Amino acid sequence: MASLVWLESATEDTENIFDFLAQSSPAMATTKLKTIHDAVDILKHAPKLGHPATLGRRELLIGKHHGGYVAVYRYDPITDTVFVLEIRSQRQLPSS
Repeated sequence: MASLVWLESATEDTENIFDFLAQSSPAMATTKLKTIHDAVDILKHAPKLGHPATLGRRELLIGKHHGGYVAVYRYDPITDTVFVLEIRSQRQLPSS
């Protein structure tokens, strides 16, 4: 099973998502965050699940369309570690 490391940037992304959603519905914010964390946890067992992206990154789609998110991560097979780099809305353009 791969190790999972959340970079500070990804942790900040989830905090920002929670804060934004909690303005409308704290319950929905909690549910969305759980969905994100549950999906990312799957990468421990299937680190190549997400589709290849640029610069050696991979992207895991979470949820659907307008209400969905993308977990951007990098997998190091030598150390068997998944590094979660970014969590963003599927509506956002990828960061460069």
